[in-house]
Amino acid sequence: FTLGGEASTDYTLTSTDEKVATVENGVVTLVGGGSAKMVVAYNGSTVLEIPVTVVAYTPIRTVEEFEAIYSNQAGKYMLMNDLDFQGAEFSAFSGWNSAFDKPTFSAFTGIFDGNGYAIKNIVPKHDAARHPSDTSTDASIFGVIGNGGVIRNLKVIANIKYRGGVVASLVNVGGLVENCYVECTVASSVAGISASNCFGGIVF
Repeated sequence: FTLGGEASTDYTLTSTDEKVATVENGVVTLVGGGSAKMVVAYNGSTVLEIPVTVVAYTPIRTVEEFEAIYSNQAGKYMLMNDLDFQGAEFSAFSGWNSAFDKPTFSAFTGIFDGNGYAIKNIVPKHDAARHPSDTSTDASIFGVIGNGGVIRNLKVIANIKYRGGVVASLVNVGGLVENCYVECTVASSVAGISASNCFGGIVF
């Protein structure tokens, strides 16, 4: 620290939570999500407290990392590059019935920021093995977006074979899908597009 243009050792800078931010040689390093205060003291007396809030995202760079979101649907994720599924089918993280079947509530309640990147060549499908309690066969990627869940800044290029939305099947009160773009090719044996047979929207 400097005081009057001269270095002073009477001032100290500390963090109230080193899981969020650390201080070394006067340099603050943000290390994890959460809130902390940076405390400036002079001769042992606090003269300033600076609140710091860090939102830490898990980077998603591979298809495998994306699929792992299924095991923690309350996390915060950011896409770091385009993902190419190369025509592979993908089952939604949550299904209609399983999302409301407590205590196995599995709606997506985290944050997924596409960061302007795309998920390409994906085929959303319903997976009875992943969601055995579901009677619906609607397909999507994230499934049900629960309270607090956010999907944003994402582009999806999909091949649609099954009924449903692309990004999500349902957005609950308190959930949000924003700034998302869908481009899809529809290939289905079901003739026509009606209220009961809908394909390819952002949300079903």
